[in-house]
Order: sequence, then structure tokens, then C-alpha cells
Amino acid sequence: MLQTSPTSNTTEAATAPPLSDTTAELSLFSKAYNLYNKGEYEEAIEYFDKMLQLDPNNVYTLIGKGNSFIYLGKYVEALVYYDKVLAIDPDNIRALNGKGSALDDLGK
Repeated sequence: MLQTSPTSNTTEAATAPPLSDTTAELSLFSKAYNLYNKGEYEEAIEYFDKMLQLDPNNVYTLIGKGNSFIYLGKYVEALVYYDKVLAIDPDNIRALNGKGSALDDLGK
């Protein structure tokens, strides 16, 4: 499913590669992204948090959480997660785009 960014006219697929083959991680992954794709961002954040307990440096989970905050209009919170991704992967285009959108919405 494609999502249109609330801060731009771009679209991006709300999917990420599987985390691992453990049933618990795949279940959390599936629930988080299904909720995200349905626009249930608060609930998706709860599952992203559970996923981050298992793997705090998973960039797909961090981006999912940041994107959820963007859609909720919580731009400062989104920046925290985009910055975490950029500390791991400074060239991550999704994190760079998300951070740019959040900063733009904050008027910076």
C-alpha cells in the first residue's frame, strides 16, 4: 500500500524487509506495519516500541516510528527517530526525507 506523505506530494511504500525468522519478531513486524498502513499510527507506535525492545537499532522500525509521529503531527518526536537512523546510516534517504519534512513543518 502506498502512503502519501502529509508534508509533501511524495508517496512511499509502507513496508520493510523482514527482521528475522523468529515468530515473535515477524508477528510484531506484521502488526506494526498493518496498523501503520491502515492509518492507526498510535497503535503502530506501540508495536514499533515492542520491536525496538528486541532490536533498538533496526532502521526500518525507527523509520516506521518516525513516520508515524509525522502523520500524527508530532514533528519533534519524529526527529528523535530520524536522528537515530542517521547515526546508524548517515545516507539513509528515508530518514533524510523524514527529517527534512519534520523540520519544514516546524518552520526550520
